[in-house]
Amino acid sequence: PVMNMHYVFVTSMSKDKATDPIVLWQTEDPDAPASLVMFYINEGFTQEIGPCLMQPGATTFDTTLNPYAWNNDAHVLFLENPPGVGFSQNEDKSFEYNENNTAANAYLALIQWFNRFPELKGRDFWITGESYCGMYIPYLANEILSNNAQAKPEDKINLKGIMIGNGVMLTNLHWRRQARDTFYGKHQFYGPEITTLMKSCTYNDSDNTKPTCLQAQ
Repeated sequence: PVMNMHYVFVTSMSKDKATDPIVLWQTEDPDAPASLVMFYINEGFTQEIGPCLMQPGATTFDTTLNPYAWNNDAHVLFLENPPGVGFSQNEDKSFEYNENNTAANAYLALIQWFNRFPELKGRDFWITGESYCGMYIPYLANEILSNNAQAKPEDKINLKGIMIGNGVMLTNLHWRRQARDTFYGKHQFYGPEITTLMKSCTYNDSDNTKPTCLQAQ
């Protein structure tokens, strides 16, 4: 089955670009609808850390330079992972989306990418991301370290560290909802009526049949 991983690579703008590190950025969630995945991708590249910023209300790709772009000091690789999200392709109908498979495919994609750009091998390498990548990033770091132990010297990825922003660190739906509601309630993202509604639901199996708890979910 065909798997093609889509990426965007932005080179460093600094005077030290010959030695600057490589930063991998991820943000996708395989359970998100396609439209939301595309929003995540565009948001990271055009609203957060990319070299350009889209103008508010723009109907065309009208951009300005981002003064806080990460590629001011590093090479930045945006990888749409796992295969099948965004523009990445996955024709394997039996593929199981989980953290282990996502990490394994990302590692293979990185190895192919470094083989295509051998002049970048050996650079300091950082894994970064936000949201659901709080799950993906530690798994990928472990995948890299495990493979480095048996890889040829020229194939080792020089992993220096990971950075996770506002990451999902729980897979159990019950505890994810509890953590979400506690955080949102204490930071006034929810009004008092919604906060009271959330507190009335424990998200156990019996709650799932309550109309108010279905509304809360």
